[in-house]
Amino acid sequence: MTPALVLVIVASGAIWLLTQTTALWLKWTIAIIAIIVVAITSVIPILNWLANTSTLTTHRLISRWGLVRRTQNDVALDRVDSINIERGFLDRFLGAGRLLVHTTGTDGTSYLKVFRVLRNGTCKCKNF
Repeated sequence: MTPALVLVIVASGAIWLLTQTTALWLKWTIAIIAIIVVAITSVIPILNWLANTSTLTTHRLISRWGLVRRTQNDVALDRVDSINIERGFLDRFLGAGRLLVHTTGTDGTSYLKVFRVLRNGTCKCKNF
């Protein structure tokens, strides 16, 4: 489920439950549980997404990801096999899309990097 959808479902459910009860301790319990669920399912994935960066230079493609433990992956441009772009209806409307970069390793294995392309031309990396 997407973080925004979880936020809407949890918030509407919590509001409904808060209006159904009169016990103050139960209202606090519902509010705390709702905040924890939203933090785990919405805030943490959004922070992870914001921590992912990619840089394209004249020689290589550099991907960095991770909140606590930062990881970096460099790919020389001469090892890139193909580049594909996927844009759904909502992506086109928002000026975003997915940039799929296929690379080949030294042992013949193929890797796939997926980047979230934003309207201003920057990329957000999703590593699979």
